[in-house]
Amino acid sequence: MLIQFLLMMMAQIDTPRLNEIFALLSNQRRRFVLYYLTFESDEVDSNDLAERIAVVEANNTSAVSDEFVRSVKVSLSHIHLPKLADAGFITCNRTQGTIEREEVDDLTPFLEKTALLDGYPPTVSTD
Repeated sequence: MLIQFLLMMMAQIDTPRLNEIFALLSNQRRRFVLYYLTFESDEVDSNDLAERIAVVEANNTSAVSDEFVRSVKVSLSHIHLPKLADAGFITCNRTQGTIEREEVDDLTPFLEKTALLDGYPPTVSTD
């Protein structure tokens, strides 16, 4: 079923755009940014997003170190968010510290499929 979906989507999207989507979705942090903004909230505070991703990467435990959250935030700010913004998938408001998802029709079907494969939404353990 996934292969049929990919073939259908590939036929509808030009090759350069398809390459861009696959390149962006090849990184789990970028996928989780897009999942959050697609399925949970159209806008998020960058600190909240970094903490949320840190929790997911720490095997869904609610206790993560401040250092790890800072590390995630730095990689988001300097690597992942700029790539997503350059592709037109998100807008970053540095003054307010928020990230907002842009409506991109050709991205949502991929996110719906990859979210299932990534086990999104994650279950956060409280122990």
